[in-house]
Amino acid sequence: MIKNTRVLLIILFSLLLVFSCKKPDDTLLTGDIKLTELSDKTNYEAPLVLENDVNVEVFINNNAIIFDRGIYELSDAGFYTMKIGGRKAISFVLLDPERGETEWGLKKWVPKPVVVTQNFNGKVNIVYPKQYVTGVPVPVLLKIDNYEMRQMLNLEATTDKGNSFFIKNGTGTTLLNIETSQSAVFTIAGKNYSIDLAPATSRFDLEQNISELVEVPANSLVELKDDLTIQQGGGIVFNEGVVLIIAKGVNIYNEGLVTFAGRENNPIMVSSNNSKSLFGGFISEGENASINASYTFFSSFAHHSGAGYQYGHAKHQALFKASHTKLYFTNCVFTDSPGQVFYPENCVLQIDSCIVQRVKTGGQVNLSKLSITGSYFSDFPDDSQTFQDNDNDALYINASDANIDDSYFMYAKDDGIDSGGGEGGTINIRNCIIEACFHEGFAFSSTEPAVKHHRIYNTIVRNCQQGIELGFSSSKHDVVAENCTFANNYIGVRYGDNYDWSISGSITLSNPIFENNYCDTWNMVRQIWAPKPDNMTVNYN
Repeated sequence: MIKNTRVLLIILFSLLLVFSCKKPDDTLLTGDIKLTELSDKTNYEAPLVLENDVNVEVFINNNAIIFDRGIYELSDAGFYTMKIGGRKAISFVLLDPERGETEWGLKKWVPKPVVVTQNFNGKVNIVYPKQYVTGVPVPVLLKIDNYEMRQMLNLEATTDKGNSFFIKNGTGTTLLNIETSQSAVFTIAGKNYSIDLAPATSRFDLEQNISELVEVPANSLVELKDDLTIQQGGGIVFNEGVVLIIAKGVNIYNEGLVTFAGRENNPIMVSSNNSKSLFGGFISEGENASINASYTFFSSFAHHSGAGYQYGHAKHQALFKASHTKLYFTNCVFTDSPGQVFYPENCVLQIDSCIVQRVKTGGQVNLSKLSITGSYFSDFPDDSQTFQDNDNDALYINASDANIDDSYFMYAKDDGIDSGGGEGGTINIRNCIIEACFHEGFAFSSTEPAVKHHRIYNTIVRNCQQGIELGFSSSKHDVVAENCTFANNYIGVRYGDNYDWSISGSITLSNPIFENNYCDTWNMVRQIWAPKPDNMTVNYN
């Protein structure tokens, strides 16, 4: 009877009220099981069709359910508790077929897309390299003038070159293809903004081996066709307006000093030599090496992904791979690459007022001292609604001390900030906005006997599957969040992990604001299928 009427039932089930109060997906019914066959503490795959072989009242997550012709469909992944008559309640998890155990106990989450602000009357500032090379896309930065961090303004921009993109939370970037015309027009909120560029013609040649300080004149065109080596004691200063074009796969090996001295009204551009290729990156070694860049646009980098370039979680080359090096970036833009931007080990890395957008991940920081101020990390690897399982974190912090202030981490297919690994570190996060992550806004983890401290202050986490997750963790790992807002997430704050690993750390929330989350807090440890109440404290919410 059931099998012969399967097509009719699919239509009927679309009208049923399921546990999540959402309309079920129009999916073929699979995974039939009788109520008496359900096992406690078991994982099943969604959708799950329950056949009623008992004649008693049935509750799922404390809601009475109504069977239609003896069956009921659970279509959403998630954590379920079922009470059948007077029997002991059983718990089970439905796993989404696409996401699997990486989202154990959670409903599949797709962040809500950008909502464009109406009736915008402000001004947009545009910063861009003033020279171009035919066939090489030009990166452009657009920022709302006098933008305050919590205004939450989003605009749509179009160009006469056919580009359409978003300015999200006051900031956006795009690539322009400059071919026949040396100008471009942006239309934003009904206003037109024009920019003009000139062809780069003043060439300057670099030797392949640099053993002393070389200064590249302002507004020069430099083309690297082969790998470049900067020896200890050597260095290069790229002055304002320089256009550095690097051939496919070419790397710069640095043991000296590299300076990019761009200016706001005359930035430097570093890119590949055509729109269909990627250059490699800067590989710096040693305490005598440093990279110092200001007002520089980097795009189309990180060509390598095979042997020798399996860097960290991303398993891809980084624009800046460094060991025991000092790295300073101010007002720089890093865009459009299938790789990562930063991969320091035992380094000092300072990022001030920079933009990282449309890359696989902002990068992985290892055993280093990290400082980020007033910066913007968005679109990893894009801001589409399509899920990817590629460790697309805005930033991954491993065994490092960090101070992060007044910055954005948004539109990530994985996490906003992931701080995991087996070692310790102290991370302070203040006055930040974390938004639109398919998984966690903050994903925190560690293993015994690591000592790890996470401190989050005055930060907004919104439109994420889980705002904060303290997952597998050492007994010496503590998370403290003070005066933070968790809004429009599936789970606001989670104690527990999607993996079956030991969890012993603690999380304390003081003065949190919870707004329109499906569930504000959830304490559930997979390893024991139960909460650890003593490890999670909420004060004055």
